[in-house]
Amino acid sequence: MEITLEQVLKIGILKNAAILAGKEGLKNKITGVTVLEVSDLSEEGSSLLNLKPGEIVITSCNDIKNDVEKQIHLMQELQQKQVAGVILFYLGYVIKRLDARIIGICDKLEIPLICPPNETQVSYAAVMNDIISLLMRKSDKDSKKEREILKRIMELNQKQEPFTESMEFLGEAYDVSLMLLEESLEEIYACGSDVSKMREYLKTEDFMYRKKTAVYLITDDKRRFIWKKIWHKNMYLWLGCYCKTGQCFQTGFVFQSFEMIIDIWEKDILHKSQHTLILSILKGDYALASSIAEKQKIDLESVVGMICIEKENYFERDQQMKSLLHTVIQEEGCHVVFAELQQVFVYVLWNCYDKRISDIKESILYKRSFQRQMIVAPLFGKEDLFLFFPKAVAAFSQLKGIKVNKVYDRNEVQSFLQMQGLLRSPMKGLLENMEGILTAYDKKNKSNLKKMVVECCLEYKMNLKEMAKREFIHYNTVQYRMKKVEEILQINLKEPADISQLYLLALSIRMTAKE
Repeated sequence: MEITLEQVLKIGILKNAAILAGKEGLKNKITGVTVLEVSDLSEEGSSLLNLKPGEIVITSCNDIKNDVEKQIHLMQELQQKQVAGVILFYLGYVIKRLDARIIGICDKLEIPLICPPNETQVSYAAVMNDIISLLMRKSDKDSKKEREILKRIMELNQKQEPFTESMEFLGEAYDVSLMLLEESLEEIYACGSDVSKMREYLKTEDFMYRKKTAVYLITDDKRRFIWKKIWHKNMYLWLGCYCKTGQCFQTGFVFQSFEMIIDIWEKDILHKSQHTLILSILKGDYALASSIAEKQKIDLESVVGMICIEKENYFERDQQMKSLLHTVIQEEGCHVVFAELQQVFVYVLWNCYDKRISDIKESILYKRSFQRQMIVAPLFGKEDLFLFFPKAVAAFSQLKGIKVNKVYDRNEVQSFLQMQGLLRSPMKGLLENMEGILTAYDKKNKSNLKKMVVECCLEYKMNLKEMAKREFIHYNTVQYRMKKVEEILQINLKEPADISQLYLLALSIRMTAKE
């Protein structure tokens, strides 16, 4: 059926969409619809390679939301691909404000730029279903069935059922077998009565030949086997479908629903192998970790650092914090392996293009919305990686006792772990005595030397000039107070041993401080 974009805007959810630009192109003929997973054309895996003339492109431009020049370049490339139009999701949330130059270029190139309403029921899958329904002249009965399937998938998500339940439901609804594979063709999950046939086909020369020649979509001659390659969250996945009755006319909707399941249950699906990688590191299983890392094309020797951040177990706040971290990591040009472990989000950063982990730490601190305790640590080689991981996670039990939300680097974490042992040793008495001397002096003289010792050691690393500048205190005053600390504690801060002792005292004060 031949339809135009103008007709699409008269049906379903898009009836209430806003046409931001390119009204001259509303009579463009539509041949299909596709989601643009990667809109940054400088990134490997751009779906533009697979666009066909007349397709409607759905995107949010999340990866180029702050780069107007890249947004303009995207529109120019889409015009070269002769797309029918662009549906821009989440305007006001992802792209906060659309630059006037984007509207101008779309008007000039006659590319309709459409913005659907930001409502709960408006999703990629819903819009795609409306368009494909019109293209395929679906009967009311078919459309009703698809709406019921989408509703059931959402219900399974709300009930927190595993993604396997949703895949099995989708397969049974259309009597097809489904398979989800990593790019290496390692199976993540499969369901249906003909899964064994799908596994056999993966080993055939026919499949391997088609895999080389058809980058994104593979079908056999009878169109029973259909394989689609997608780019999702920095990795490729293969989606497989087998129709026992021959060509499946509902394949478009099946794959749309399949991709929606991946979006909804991405933590369970995409992070399964990554979670296994991190667990193998924690267990010290180098052979397993190396095997998994190789399949994911991660060189453990190229790992530059790690981030551990505490969970609050409040869904919305945790999601906001994860979003902030992902933004910083992406801005720093890093690849990441992510998992949730105990009460901690764990990120392993690698191949960061000569970025130092300290730069990433500063980027995180720069974000004003950062309100969590976090460990940011450099890792040098696999030995350091395997030794530090278990300690980093265990260290959160110590950080919970500290009432200051901040980013802790590796040296601080190691000091906390050392203090754990020191506070159970004879040195505990010495530190308590030194703290008592400071407390008595402060009480008698109405001063605050104890607080100053903690801040000078832990916040400013004994940099008196930096402390004076940040705390708006004259440098001479800071020097005088530190001299007074030396005097009453009978230490010499020119001696490394005495500096270490004062640092341990500061840690002890902070760790034993009452709420």
